[in-house]
Amino acid sequence: MMTYRLQEFVSKISSPTVLLIDGKEQFYFENGDKAYQAEYEKYYLVSEIRAHADKVYITLVENKRINDTNWCGEQEVSFF
Repeated sequence: MMTYRLQEFVSKISSPTVLLIDGKEQFYFENGDKAYQAEYEKYYLVSEIRAHADKVYITLVENKRINDTNWCGEQEVSFF
């Protein structure tokens, strides 16, 4: 799942879009809007965007800190 904040630029990509996860090509879309609308098994953050040979490559990393704030926006306390 990509967050709504990513829609502003990912959905405007008109070139073929390749999503890389763990350095390997995982998904290929005809444009960024289709990449944004796709369903993913995990939550991801964009770590890099680059263009090469008429394609846009978006490198994703898993978001492991999904619930690090509470309902009022305060950071969770960590003892480690």
